[in-house]
Amino acid sequence: QLLRTATATATATSETDDNNGGTDTMPTVSTTHTVGNTTTTCSVVVVAGNYHRYQSGVAPLHSDLSVLHVAIGTEAAATRDDNDDDIDGLLPPSSSPGWTYDIPPDHDTLIVYVRKGSCTMETIAKPRTAGSSSSSSNDDDDAAAAASSGATEVPIHSTVFVEATGAARTTSSRSRSGIVPCEQLVVRPIRPEDPVDLLVLSGRPLYDDSSSSSSLLSTPLGAVEPVAMQGSMVMNNEFQIQEAYQDYQMGRMGVPWDHELNDEEWREHVRRTTATRMQP
Repeated sequence: QLLRTATATATATSETDDNNGGTDTMPTVSTTHTVGNTTTTCSVVVVAGNYHRYQSGVAPLHSDLSVLHVAIGTEAAATRDDNDDDIDGLLPPSSSPGWTYDIPPDHDTLIVYVRKGSCTMETIAKPRTAGSSSSSSNDDDDAAAAASSGATEVPIHSTVFVEATGAARTTSSRSRSGIVPCEQLVVRPIRPEDPVDLLVLSGRPLYDDSSSSSSLLSTPLGAVEPVAMQGSMVMNNEFQIQEAYQDYQMGRMGVPWDHELNDEEWREHVRRTTATRMQP
């Protein structure tokens, strides 16, 4: 697989984090990989939830999810061989390891929004059976069983949906839905001068009764939870919608975008106005 080849031929790899996920912190995890003539630098800010061993201490969680801000940049080596496969500044797909997201095995939903740059996305999948783990001790068996969706070019401002089962399909020029039983998502910039910026949302569906002991969410796996909609609010029932509008009117959902608060004042505002009834 392309992912395995990139990992095996990496000549330099390093990882640092600016903080280790303490209280009121968003860890930033930076990695650098060099493959052939290309160096890729990735920066992942853990806005909420977990990323590998790092956990955000800022946003309280009420369900199993991860929110990540990912920046991917590439640099070509100063000297390049004349025979290198470089057409009009495009990076050969195999020249950059890009950024690889190991999707948690219990996360059935993955949404990626491309804020900046253009990239390719590829899923590396393995068939899963009941009771099987996300990793195997036999690498040869893993390679034989793994299946790739193939690299798909994704332009800026696209939203990509990756779900648990089915076959990849394109829904529109601005929205792609790859539906595969995936374990890894691989994102690679297309041009070295065009860094990629992503918002990654990953999580377990709320209707999974194994994720919550609440009677409201304890519906059979696969069943659709109650949904009530009014204006910009989507909740489970009308009472919750009225509560949401009340929270909005009281400023508990933030202040207008033209606010002049600095970072510390904003954090204090969030701490002061967090709805206490949302706490477990």
